[in-house]
Amino acid sequence: MKKIIIGIDVDDCVCDTVEMDYACAYNCYKNLKQLPPNIDKTYYDVTKTFNMTPEEAEDFYKTEKQYIMKNNSMYPRVFVKEVLNILKKQGVTIYFITAREGRFWNNNTKKFLVKWLKSFNIKFSKVFCDVLNKAEFCKNNNVNLLIEDRAEYVMPANKLGIPSILIKNTYNNTYNHELNHFAESWLEVYELVCKIFNLHFEPLINW
Repeated sequence: MKKIIIGIDVDDCVCDTVEMDYACAYNCYKNLKQLPPNIDKTYYDVTKTFNMTPEEAEDFYKTEKQYIMKNNSMYPRVFVKEVLNILKKQGVTIYFITAREGRFWNNNTKKFLVKWLKSFNIKFSKVFCDVLNKAEFCKNNNVNLLIEDRAEYVMPANKLGIPSILIKNTYNNTYNHELNHFAESWLEVYELVCKIFNLHFEPLINW
């Protein structure tokens, strides 16, 4: 069987980073600033929603990431572990590809991410951090499929002929390309991966 390499984003793909951002920002700013009447997550950037200054945003993210590392308070999305573990068992190579900025993670982004993945028993092949051009990375590393939540990373990958799966959300659901598929959940991700690469589909849930 031809080697299959899948590149997977971490934030808001494997875990709900925006949800964590909004929860922490609400906790920090509810008594300091007037909250918007309708919090609009389509901004994607919590600092805009809460009208943070650049200095406040820098301090907020540094404080939040320190809290996350200390308490291991980020959790994987439902069925991420089961899907990735069964794909690994089926011979799929799994690369985690993140653009996380090291200055917020004590310049130990990879070390913490590897520790986090292992703490939840999520199987993987390699972890790559500080990857800002994911399309070029996928091209140069023979990645056959990119799983993402940000259309701005998927668009150039599709232009290079690399298929993708977007984890559907309000900020990416208008993107349209023949090489892209949308998934509402990680069970759907698994079904799509099996179809794309003609893998045997093994039910993950037996009621």
